[in-house]
Amino acid sequence: MKTFDEELLKTDLAELSERAMLAFATATATRQLVSYELYALEAEIQEVKRPREILTCLWTEISYPASERVVWSEHLEEMTSLLPEDGDRWTVWHALAEDALASLMYAIRCLMKPDAQEAAWAGRRAYEATDQAAIRMLNLDPNDFDSEIAISSHPIVQRELAHQREDVALLRAGEFEVVRHNSYLNVILNQQEISLLRQKGS
Repeated sequence: MKTFDEELLKTDLAELSERAMLAFATATATRQLVSYELYALEAEIQEVKRPREILTCLWTEISYPASERVVWSEHLEEMTSLLPEDGDRWTVWHALAEDALASLMYAIRCLMKPDAQEAAWAGRRAYEATDQAAIRMLNLDPNDFDSEIAISSHPIVQRELAHQREDVALLRAGEFEVVRHNSYLNVILNQQEISLLRQKGS
């Protein structure tokens, strides 16, 4: 069973180029796009596609560096403004949207000031999103030891951890385009899982 080890991930990321660290963080956010967009549609938020547009810009920046840092500072503030409000009626979609935006914000920060820790934090938020989804699907108490094992071994969690490990290996080999392509293909929640969460009233 794969486990999330932030220190090990940070060490692996520190061995990559700054461009590769950014690509890793961007990939974790890209896989979570569906989570934010489902939340935004449910909450009737106008900026449904804005994070997707920002991620497209990030992938372009990875391939063709050109943007001014001040522009990305503005994008970071914009993404911060989209975070779910504390006063909203809480559902799991609020948590997943927050994780998705947090990973995106860490990716932007990794671009503005390249740092393996920022990229690792992006990975952590993606992992935490899968953890939240698994808890809701299994309807378990996360503080119970037996529940912790069931949650950690859930296919959603294991799938994301596998994607992160694969991304590191691919980026080490310089396969940036493969990582970008896979990040759009390997969404954090598939349609069946989304339907299950909705059935549970999450």
